[in-house]
Amino acid sequence: MIEFGVLGPLEVRRDGVAVAVEPAKWRRLLTLLLCRAGEPVEVPALIEALWNGQPPASARKNLQGYVHRLRHSIAGQEHIVHSAAGYAIIVGAGQVDALRFADLVDRGQAAYDRGDLESAGATLRQALKLWRGTPYADASDVAIVMQEVRRLEEAQLRAQELSVCVDLELGRHSALIGELGRLATAHPYRERLRCYWMLALYRSGRQAEALEVFRDTRALLIEELGIEPGPELRALNERILRADPALGPPPAGGHVEVRPGLPVPRQLPGDVPGFTGRASVLHALNRLLPADGTAPAGAVAIPLLSGTAGVGKTTLAVHWAHQVAARFPDGQLYVNLRGFDPNGPVMTPGEAVRGFLHALGVPADDIPPALDAQVALYRSLLADRRVLVVLDNARDAEQVRPLLPGSSGCAAVVTSREQLTGLVAMEGACPLTVDLLTPTESRQLLAGRLGACRVAAEPQAVEEIVAACAGLPLALAVVAARAATRPAFPLAAVADALSDSGDLWAVFSWSYRTLGTPVAELFRLLSLHPGPDVTVPAAASLAGVPVARARRLLAELTRAHLLTEQAPGRYGMHDLLRAYAAELTRRWDGDTDRHAALHRMFDHYLHTAHGAALLLNPSRDPLSLVPAQPGVTVHPLLDHDEALAWFAAEHAVVVGAVQHAAEAGFDAHAWQLVWTLADFLTQRGRHDPNASGLGDDTLTHYRHALSQWEKLTESSGRGRTHLSLALAFARQAGYSDTLRHSEQALRLFRAAGHQIGQAFALVGMWWAHGQLGDHGRALPACQEVLSLYVRIGDRYGQAAAWDSLGQTLHHLGRHAQAAASYQEALTLFQQLGERYGEAYTLTRLGATQRAAGEHEAAYRAWLRALSILTELGHPDAHTLRTNLHALFFASTHDVTAVG
Repeated sequence: MIEFGVLGPLEVRRDGVAVAVEPAKWRRLLTLLLCRAGEPVEVPALIEALWNGQPPASARKNLQGYVHRLRHSIAGQEHIVHSAAGYAIIVGAGQVDALRFADLVDRGQAAYDRGDLESAGATLRQALKLWRGTPYADASDVAIVMQEVRRLEEAQLRAQELSVCVDLELGRHSALIGELGRLATAHPYRERLRCYWMLALYRSGRQAEALEVFRDTRALLIEELGIEPGPELRALNERILRADPALGPPPAGGHVEVRPGLPVPRQLPGDVPGFTGRASVLHALNRLLPADGTAPAGAVAIPLLSGTAGVGKTTLAVHWAHQVAARFPDGQLYVNLRGFDPNGPVMTPGEAVRGFLHALGVPADDIPPALDAQVALYRSLLADRRVLVVLDNARDAEQVRPLLPGSSGCAAVVTSREQLTGLVAMEGACPLTVDLLTPTESRQLLAGRLGACRVAAEPQAVEEIVAACAGLPLALAVVAARAATRPAFPLAAVADALSDSGDLWAVFSWSYRTLGTPVAELFRLLSLHPGPDVTVPAAASLAGVPVARARRLLAELTRAHLLTEQAPGRYGMHDLLRAYAAELTRRWDGDTDRHAALHRMFDHYLHTAHGAALLLNPSRDPLSLVPAQPGVTVHPLLDHDEALAWFAAEHAVVVGAVQHAAEAGFDAHAWQLVWTLADFLTQRGRHDPNASGLGDDTLTHYRHALSQWEKLTESSGRGRTHLSLALAFARQAGYSDTLRHSEQALRLFRAAGHQIGQAFALVGMWWAHGQLGDHGRALPACQEVLSLYVRIGDRYGQAAAWDSLGQTLHHLGRHAQAAASYQEALTLFQQLGERYGEAYTLTRLGATQRAAGEHEAAYRAWLRALSILTELGHPDAHTLRTNLHALFFASTHDVTAVG
């Protein structure tokens, strides 16, 4: 057999014996053909490459002679073929070392994905040993070859990174330090190699050297590219500084994934024990993922599971996701989009993508406000990562489309009751129908839950149960759960109980009737909850029982398959079960009891959210809340981080509770819950930045509120309402009205001694004066804002005020003072870690420096801003990069180095 080596200077072997390929043009011709193995190379391209663009008149005839000699002495007629398209060399995957390398890397990746680290390491080392130098070295100056060389060298570097990752997971950190140092030096801008080098040093007890690598890397990137290290490298540096125990060496023989920077989300709900059936759909799902987990031709694999309610789409998607999770070592994201939730609002794409960004480690302040920017950041974080995204219970294609990853290393599985033809047509989703279980699959499900012997002992009863449940997995699961709790109970009795009616609610009712009174009552009352899931304290408040008792009741409902524990301490109910429970509570619970349960539930969320809101922003005036009803559990929160975590977990429920409270007549709870959400939603960017303004109805409500406040002596309430009116008019470009209401708010807040209110009112005045072009009057308002924030000790407010002061001074032509103000803002934003504030202040600083004729300084400021916006995946980076090119095109600066 003939073999070719191209991972270095050309080598040819026949049956293991080296074959000389001379003269040089033969070698060059064979190299060119091997670079495009299996594909024809056009004759003009070969002539161009062989004679470096200066061919003799006899070039075509000479080429034919070279081909003839190669066939005769080296490759043979069967290998080098000719067609109208040109010449091609036909070889098998095992005959070219570049193809063997790719195959070995794929096998090493597959072994790593399934957790076989020893095999992965050995296979990758075998692949890397094939390299002898620059690929296709005999023709590396030819354009088509240069492109292939770059591709192969990138593949080699990725294989080296994976090999290092495997060895780190095997605990071979000390032996890797020298190799990593050489690799990092050879590829100075490859931040992942720097991460691995730092991790190897840290695990070898050389923390100081690991931190020194970060400092050197940061200095290199700033000096040569004008950018800061990326989030992965910065996160690892911070974890090393605090000696994060999770960075320690893996246990002996253990398998600890090496993900040194960004977190690895593991959001999948628990898999169903004893999952059975669905073999054909699972096979189809697996066919969508090649062995390495990536989609073909750069596409993202998007299986779409559709089917009727209760058919088991979510269970199937989650089960498959657990099966293939190892192929996605960078994590799994999950979201219930609540597309058909009868009681709660449909989740917006913005809510979902922000949840994903939080799971991927993006700080709240770094999430941009606009949905397009959020999606861009989300996809940037998934680029070059292998993440599985599960989008459950989708309403339509528009809800799904922004949540799809853009990297072919990722996959997204979507479930919906609808067929979502738009997703199939526009995004290439692969539709898979989830049908009712076949009788055989139904029997398998029962056997898995009840035991094969018990099922085999009563075949007739099993057939009747299968027929009554009509192939719905939800119905079969409920029946099996009931029968499993009574192992001595004959299945014939179960069948008899189902024989009167074969509808789904009859199945539910049969299981419901076996519940004890407190459990049944909680099941009914849970239908009053806005969803999508409920915590133990919320359920305890709904039922008016202690938390410990509520936990036991929830556990019993879970065992009966009437609830699912979707995450530790968070319980969800299928839409069909919720509808059944709602019918029961209307039938059995009186209006008074349901009203009392709702009151307790709203009290739970209001009092907990109120405490959380004050922890997030202690400067807010607390509300005067009515004491909570007896039986209400208020979730205790100790500090800012706990409050932020509570809102992050519960905000969807609280938003749903607002609408639910308004509809149920709890008006005070409705508006007070909105008040509690204000700071959290603002910080997380949960507002519509494209809103065109507030309607006339809103202005009418504000004016009515103002007239009611004016009947009271309290000044702050009137001041807040004037501020709301000022904001409403600002959104409608009514700046004179904005100024008027801001001035009235300032007067009232001064009378009340309310410093934060005064600051907000002065900001409104500064903004209105600036929009009206009166920057001379805007200046003292801004200076007073700054003094107030200094007095209060609000550093974020001070940073914003310095930035505002810089804007005003710029418009007044006082460029040196404006630049000094911006520098003060930058110092504070950097201390606070507020990257967006830093970027936009740098942008304005650059504009001021340019106006002052300081073009070099402006360039540096804009380049720093560009590096931050690029790193954060913000769409404004494109605009800034375009401006830089336009302004400095003729200069010697290279703005393409960033991003």
